[in-house]
Amino acid sequence: MDKPLPIPPDTRVVDISEFKKTAFVPTLENKIDNGKNTIYTPSFLFAWKRLKTTINRPIKVDASKEPFLALINKSESFQGSIEDAELHDSVFVMDDGIKVSSFFSKSLPFVQSFDKLEHPLLFSNQKVSSYGINDNFTELAGKVEILYYKNDNCFVIRLETRDTDEIILAKGMPYENSLGDYVKTIARLREVGKKENRNKVNSWKYHFNIIDSLAIPVIKFNIKDEYDKMIGENKFSTVDIHWKILAAEQQTFFLLNKDGAAISSSSTVAAVTPAPLPQPKLSPKRLVFDSPFIVVLKHKSVAYPYFVARIVNAELMLKEK
Repeated sequence: MDKPLPIPPDTRVVDISEFKKTAFVPTLENKIDNGKNTIYTPSFLFAWKRLKTTINRPIKVDASKEPFLALINKSESFQGSIEDAELHDSVFVMDDGIKVSSFFSKSLPFVQSFDKLEHPLLFSNQKVSSYGINDNFTELAGKVEILYYKNDNCFVIRLETRDTDEIILAKGMPYENSLGDYVKTIARLREVGKKENRNKVNSWKYHFNIIDSLAIPVIKFNIKDEYDKMIGENKFSTVDIHWKILAAEQQTFFLLNKDGAAISSSSTVAAVTPAPLPQPKLSPKRLVFDSPFIVVLKHKSVAYPYFVARIVNAELMLKEK
């Protein structure tokens, strides 16, 4: 597949209120709801950063009154996640305020498209479309890198793309308080995997064999959310000026299917001022994402990702009858 993945024309923007089990978070540090899908991109943090540079004065947020905004204002985990050339900003300066928007899009086609699996995958008691390796083992086995493998319920893999960016999928992670904690856990397990892979006793776990299986659900959404907690009077101050936030919005499109991943995310902020073990027996590995898992997209050389999703239900997956 040589062309970037396009945004399907039938992908309408849906308000997040229509998704009862999905939530956006503006930072990797926000506490997450264990029962919901949780979606993060750094576009809102880049918009907030541009707002601060446009105001060009130190911004003060009272964390005791505005903990949500305070977390956004101090977050640094987005730095470097998107290259300058990939980020597009627009700034409108009005007499009494500023409106800032930030946007980025990425297309990560796989080196080779995976097989569409004939039978639906059962995820959270719902049949969903999936892809993986079926007929084309010889061509596709080398496109899956097992970064960590404990068992069929706890593992981390990387799918090879045409870009230098990474698509990482992690299943069976222990519950964490934030997506940032999941990113750290995955990084730690990757180091464990590197050590295990050097040990002949465990090296079989890090090669995709013909007896292994791979099944990944198709994910597709285009969601818009407004961070209501930020809207209102006296949300932050600069010197002796108090600012009112009029808008704090984020829209994110994401597609992950047999051909690769595509993401676009835009955010807008508007503010005004009124002024050693025994040799194991080789056994088949079942890399099937049929229970909660994490999706991470990032530059290989950068610690912080530009997309993280924790998927715990089938609300965002392509359904099958």
